[in-house]
Amino acid sequence: MRRRRTGPAASSASRRTGRRQPSATERGPRPCTAAAVQGPAAPEAAPAPVHAGTPSHVGVPPHAAVPVGAAPSPAGAVDGGAVLAALAAGTGLAMGQEVDAAAASTLEAMPGGPGLATVLAALTPAGLGEATVVEVIAGLERVASWAMSLQARYVRELTDRRGRTDRAATAAAAEIGVRLGSTATVGSMKVNLAAALDTFPEVADALTTGRLDTRKATILSTREPGLSLDEHRRVTTALLPEAHRLTGPQLRARLRKAALTLNPTAAAARHEVEHAARHVTITPAPDAMAVVTAYLRADHAQTVKHSLDALAHAAMADVADRAEDPRTMDQVRADAFVDLFSTVLDRGVDLAGHPWATAPATRCRSPSAPARSWGSITAPPTSAATDPSPPTSPVSSRRTPPGVACSPTPTARSPIWAPPATGPAPT
Repeated sequence: MRRRRTGPAASSASRRTGRRQPSATERGPRPCTAAAVQGPAAPEAAPAPVHAGTPSHVGVPPHAAVPVGAAPSPAGAVDGGAVLAALAAGTGLAMGQEVDAAAASTLEAMPGGPGLATVLAALTPAGLGEATVVEVIAGLERVASWAMSLQARYVRELTDRRGRTDRAATAAAAEIGVRLGSTATVGSMKVNLAAALDTFPEVADALTTGRLDTRKATILSTREPGLSLDEHRRVTTALLPEAHRLTGPQLRARLRKAALTLNPTAAAARHEVEHAARHVTITPAPDAMAVVTAYLRADHAQTVKHSLDALAHAAMADVADRAEDPRTMDQVRADAFVDLFSTVLDRGVDLAGHPWATAPATRCRSPSAPARSWGSITAPPTSAATDPSPPTSPVSSRRTPPGVACSPTPTARSPIWAPPATGPAPT
């Protein structure tokens, strides 16, 4: 059974012995004396700071090497490993700019793994300089990436033992979710990541060293529709050198752009499938609110946006004094959104001018009235006669006069609805 190579490429010593030899970084910084921190008397014996190409990167392939250059580099001959050892021992080392830079640059070059975790766990935040604190934060992120890569190896081992069927993977995901005190969805995410890293070993290498975090590794190893496996591997290999500088959305955009470039026909077919799945959903939210979500074609979504912007700007243009209407533009857009549909209900006709087959409910009631459970749209509404309390906020994109709960027909200040080109105009 094939096993995934999750760690960096083995060194020559590893290939001879069959066992991976720990690097100098993974063994942690060597013990040192105060003299070693300050540098020896003889310049020719001074140890050099750790950078790319030094023992921290021995055996690490280029696509998984930890990028360096963000941390400041010490100008003098200060041993960063000795500094870290002294800080871990609590010797009260004076943290000057050179010492801080030496410790930070050493941490920056260390790949994720047990060695880095040991070094970071021994440090005390109060005794570190700012540059070192920043690199500790970045180093802990690499340790987390290494831990996720290691977890993925064991998740893959579990799924291999259960079988390579969808049913076995689903069962393993459910078991993992239960053991973690979470859901089967969380278990499925871990199973899917383990399978993806098995398919893209270069991404697994970069996750192991911490060059990539879990989110970026998931994005790069998730098959992009429209790309064959070989095409996806080529795109991923091309993106790895700069993936650490790109955000998750930027990486996803690069993959989608590659899919459009390499296979435009498949991209068009995917668009047709997604357009057929367009829908609108209304999800209840806390405090008598709701979320309206529309899955639309991109140009149609821009139509909605421009329309709401135009209505909102027109409504605010009528306000001579901002103190008269303190709403934000986002609030006015939301009110205009409601206005569009409220006007249709108030007019009693559809967009073609035809009367409703069944009378819809009145569009509004006082916002201060108790919240009702979700039910039929034809449920009897609360009217101003039964609920005289005024609204606490406007219900129209045009400011509603105080004390007016709602209007059965649009007023002259809110001409949202326009008569259709054909068909009877509403009265």
